[in-house]
Amino acid sequence: MTQSQTTAAATSVSDAISDAVVDELRRRIVALENEIRISVQLAEYRSVVISRVAHELRTPLTSILGFTEIMLNQEQLNEPQRNFCERIQNSALQLQGSLAQLSDLSRLDPGKSALRIEEFSLEDLIREILRTMTAETKKSGIHLEWRADADLPPIISDRVKLRQTLRILLEYVIAQTKSGARINLTAQKDERSWILKIEGQAGMANVQSAKSDLGLAIARYNLELIGAVLTATDRRSEGLELVVQLPVQVSETNSH
Repeated sequence: MTQSQTTAAATSVSDAISDAVVDELRRRIVALENEIRISVQLAEYRSVVISRVAHELRTPLTSILGFTEIMLNQEQLNEPQRNFCERIQNSALQLQGSLAQLSDLSRLDPGKSALRIEEFSLEDLIREILRTMTAETKKSGIHLEWRADADLPPIISDRVKLRQTLRILLEYVIAQTKSGARINLTAQKDERSWILKIEGQAGMANVQSAKSDLGLAIARYNLELIGAVLTATDRRSEGLELVVQLPVQVSETNSH
């Protein structure tokens, strides 16, 4: 065989190998695309199911909580009856918290993570959150104290995600604070950011760790979207401290 024939044969073999490699790569790409498509469909289905279940259960649960509240406050109950009503109320409140977590989880899909940037008062937002948590803190005997610097300017961020996140963080601290203790929530602003601090006094309540971990995961996800940083410190003898550093304005890169 001449040199030219040898070269031609080597080229032919090389071309055959290259074609085989390309075909194999194409096959793998098609397989991966199919797997991705199926995963996306399953994620969408999971989100719809979770959202629907949470919605369907919320209505009867609200009725249960309403009737137990009426019975505890307006009916003349003996001690065993009051204990039973309180157990029903406690179970319903726990279920209500779990449903809220399911609703939060259903919103973690990338397609639902687009930010809606607006200007609003952070102080008004926090006061709104505190009003909605009055029943929970009253039941646990925990005192919530709120303090902010005077004349705080507006913040530019995603109001819905920030409200969801701060509620989760407050619930987390409440769950890990002893009954009758105090939780301090403060807000202040420097040149570059807002500093929110939640401090709970030492003591451990009945915490559902899986629920708490899920809540923190959702909170961290939201905070990452809006360019914020969460720092958690267990001060043991003093209690738990959460510090959230918020940008004064969410950057354009975060909103895409």
